[in-house]
Order: sequence, then C-alpha cells, then structure tokens
Amino acid sequence: MALGDNGGKSAPGPTDVLVAVETVAVNPVDTYVRSGRYRTPVPLPFIVGRDLIGTVAEVGFEVTGGLEPLRALVALAFTPRRYEPR
Repeated sequence: MALGDNGGKSAPGPTDVLVAVETVAVNPVDTYVRSGRYRTPVPLPFIVGRDLIGTVAEVGFEVTGGLEPLRALVALAFTPRRYEPR
C-alpha cells in the first residue's frame, strides 16, 4: 500500500487487498513482542494486533476471484504492513 495523490487515502497496490477493519485482537504473542520478551525483528513503529476481522473494501487490479465485499478473517505474521485510518 502506498499513499498517492488521492487526498492522502491509501490505494491498494496491484496484488493488495484492502480490508475495512472492524475488530482487532491483541493476543499473548503481541504482548510478548511489545514487552521485548519475544525477540523478533519488527518494523517500527509497530502496532500490536495481528488478527483482525473486517470486510474487503478494495482490491488491486491483479487480484481475481470477486473478493469484494466478502467478510475477511486475517491472521498476520510479523511482516511489514500498514494500518491507516480511512
């Protein structure tokens, strides 16, 4: 995802799926990472909450399968990602 010239709103990249988040779970692993007890490299700033539920809002042009407006359950690993208000 990247910020473009569209008023500061995110635009999904070619293979991205943009999910309108409704609920985020913070589980024990998130608290361990935040406290430093679970040593894993994370991009900074890091926002805890790896598991979420929402609705597919937009998809990139290379994404197929008619995902909009399906419900989404997402379990993220510790990979670079962005959370942005919509």
